Amino acid sequence: TDKSPHAHVYLLEKRREVPICWVDADAEVVAKPDGLDSLAGDVAVAALQDGKETLSGTVWFAPTPAAMYVLAAWQDECRASQVIWDQAALAKVLKGKHPAKVTELRPEFCYIPGTSPPPKKGGVVITHHQASREVRAGTRQM
Repeated sequence: TDKSPHAHVYLLEKRREVPICWVDADAEVVAKPDGLDSLAGDVAVAALQDGKETLSGTVWFAPTPAAMYVLAAWQDECRASQVIWDQAALAKVLKGKHPAKVTELRPEFCYIPGTSPPPKKGGVVITHHQASREVRAGTRQM
């Protein structure tokens, strides 16, 4: 759905001078998220499998026109196909042409148990419990 990028746009418009870090509702912040204030660029996302799968559970946006461009494109992509997952839509946008400088979030900011070993350096900061995937798979009810 387009709810995730829509919320990001709303937050950046309301807090124009401050970067935002979005964390999915089913995530748990288990340690102080040090390092977010030193991120460079317009957008930061985590990835699985050596960068092959973009994750949207934790996303960081600078208060820049380039970040807003990515957010608007992400929202448009979600609206164009109501069946596409928001992370797939974001990946499509980031692989396309855009003005944003994209950096990778460290793995400890978007840890998903069972997908990879927990990060050793720095430990886990944000754990994602994947409720939406379980609902889609029929193994969990909301």
